[in-house]
Amino acid sequence: MKSYVFCLSLVLVNLAPCAERQSDSHESVTLRGEVEASDVSGSGLVVVLSTSHEVDRRADVGSGGGFEFSDVPSGQYKLSVTTLNGDTIHHEYVSLNSMTNHISVRLQGPIEGAQGI
Repeated sequence: MKSYVFCLSLVLVNLAPCAERQSDSHESVTLRGEVEASDVSGSGLVVVLSTSHEVDRRADVGSGGGFEFSDVPSGQYKLSVTTLNGDTIHHEYVSLNSMTNHISVRLQGPIEGAQGI
């Protein structure tokens, strides 16, 4: 019986670092970025981060094209740029981690539904 308890305690001691590493993999990041478009100021656009296991996160694009998301769990996301009417005008897939903290989105061509410069 004593050897069983000893083996069990060894297993638990060895698993502790694994649990700590797993919690580190869920750290949150702050994501900043800008939407670059030649014919719009950025006003009237929304950036959406979505994943299959969370509610979508939304950030309005400022007049200078900037946006920011705070406290986003690391992971894989679909990043979409939409008009205020909800029409998607761009999307791409991004991987967020502690090293990713800035994204530039370049839009091509005329954008209907966004406010001009």
